[in-house]
Amino acid sequence: MSTNKRGGYVVQEGDFPWQELTEPELRAKSSIRWKTLLGEGGTPTSRVTFGLAEIPVGGTWVLHHHAPPEVYYILSGQGRTEIDGLGHPIRAGSVIYIPGNARHLTVNTGDEPLRFAYTFPTDTIEEIEYHFADRDEGPIRI
Repeated sequence: MSTNKRGGYVVQEGDFPWQELTEPELRAKSSIRWKTLLGEGGTPTSRVTFGLAEIPVGGTWVLHHHAPPEVYYILSGQGRTEIDGLGHPIRAGSVIYIPGNARHLTVNTGDEPLRFAYTFPTDTIEEIEYHFADRDEGPIRI
């Protein structure tokens, strides 16, 4: 990554490894993987975090919430998302706005991976505390 004097830069998706949940009880229920391209580690930003996520066929990103709002843009696949108890079908081209602290989940109902871009209005993804409905130990940072 090279930066200009004002801090702009370009990164390549292939330079970032996929990440997965490490908590055993969450990993058993949620099959999402992600890579944060802006707003993690060596990619400093000013109030924007951006990345890619993928849910395999039949997989789920379990019910959770966090303080910052979030936006998904579905790149490929199809599924269903639920925001505060209201379900919505989703497919390539869908834009999903999730208000701060809204409880939400996403399920892949299609026959290919559900791939989407995500963004938060935060400097880094590390500052986001995730609260999971089925986890008693309190919030975690992913």
